[in-house]
Amino acid sequence: MSELAVGIPTRSPLRGSVYRVLARLGGAGVFELFEERFGRRFVWVPTIDSLTKLGDVRAVPLLEAKLVELVGGSASRKDTWPMLEAIRRGPDASDMSAIAELVAALARFGRPTRSGLLEALYTYPRASRELREECARAASVAVDAGTFELACAGLRDPDEHVRYAFVEALYFLGVRGVVGALAEVMATRGDSTSDGRQAAWRLEQLTGTDDLGSALALGATFAPGVCHRRGEPIDYVRLVRESASINDFLLSNEVELRLGTRLGAPEPPLRAPAVEVMQHEAEAWLATNGARFERGGHYRFATRIDLA
Repeated sequence: MSELAVGIPTRSPLRGSVYRVLARLGGAGVFELFEERFGRRFVWVPTIDSLTKLGDVRAVPLLEAKLVELVGGSASRKDTWPMLEAIRRGPDASDMSAIAELVAALARFGRPTRSGLLEALYTYPRASRELREECARAASVAVDAGTFELACAGLRDPDEHVRYAFVEALYFLGVRGVVGALAEVMATRGDSTSDGRQAAWRLEQLTGTDDLGSALALGATFAPGVCHRRGEPIDYVRLVRESASINDFLLSNEVELRLGTRLGAPEPPLRAPAVEVMQHEAEAWLATNGARFERGGHYRFATRIDLA
């Protein structure tokens, strides 16, 4: 099937779908295909997601080298902003939006997040909406002690798509302060914007209640630094079983983001198996891996995150 992908023009609308399927199926020659495309100037960006979903650790040095090429070893605003300005004035300014994707991709492989880099990218004075949105998406994956403050600041972004992505980052963080932050989005935006509606839904998932007063009262009882879901420290066994019981794409995404495995609904265009099959796969996975994940702990792609 990798031969099929080789024959698809780099700008074809079919390319993304074919790459996603290849990344999930794997097989001989798939990594080499993505590696070759990753090395091409102007067309390398779409292969970042494919390389990470393939899960081949040979991708790590490629991703790390590209990140160093773009921003060096910098993380602070002082060091990062001049390099971003050089990219903006260069032959392909779209490279800038890919920096946050690289940060997220490396986090998926368990590489430590370069603290402060996403904040430097997001606050760059000439940051495009695309760059700010990529930073917001990356904040769900590349988590460190500064993620909460960055996401809260991002809730004031002028673009609702950026705010929406930061709402997601806060939900996955699940710490005590998130309840108040999401409640403020609801009060400010209501149901007139996508981020307001998403904040209301995620607040219910976080606390287990759709009553705002009850959610705020419950949030005040959350233990500091603990990840919560459904009003209690997150239970990963419960999460996996819930995902396997319903064909829900977003819930499967959450399992994958937290635990590094996809249990439940697959990514389109792949079709979901019968519920009984998904449940059997989930129980088999839990028997081997379930004890690894501490209740209330923070994990991204099965890597434990220390937020202290």
